[in-house]
Amino acid sequence: MQRQLRPHLYLSDQLVQFQRSPHGELMNYAPVSFTIKNYGQAPAKNVRFVANATIGGYWSDRKEPEGLADKAVVPLGDIAPGQERLRTGYAISGLEQGAGDIANGVNSIFLEGQIQYDDYFGETYFTNFQLAMTGSNMFSEPPSVTPHWNEAS
Repeated sequence: MQRQLRPHLYLSDQLVQFQRSPHGELMNYAPVSFTIKNYGQAPAKNVRFVANATIGGYWSDRKEPEGLADKAVVPLGDIAPGQERLRTGYAISGLEQGAGDIANGVNSIFLEGQIQYDDYFGETYFTNFQLAMTGSNMFSEPPSVTPHWNEAS
């Protein structure tokens, strides 16, 4: 019964906004926002979030989220069942140099991180996520995001 009623937090959406200069050139950064949703039947207490956005190579090069140990864990408070919480303030940098390789499929943009939370009984859970954006049209259309893994424990 306790397991059925626990919270289950996952990303419900992520938004990457590629910026262009007044002359149409791709700007060197892109803001990233994440939406976290409680899909469970109980409130998630003491929600914490850490994420990273980087330009990288291929999935096979990335075994687990990198560079998160030095990132600040952001407290998000409690999230009730069915509710969402938006987390902004992340950015992808180096787009001017990497845009050609990303469009040609040599590099990808990786969004990776962890959601940590407690249930009513004080037990701690986490959801790791790792997503990739690739493709030649990703700078002209809304980018498609491919989950590599989105696992909970």
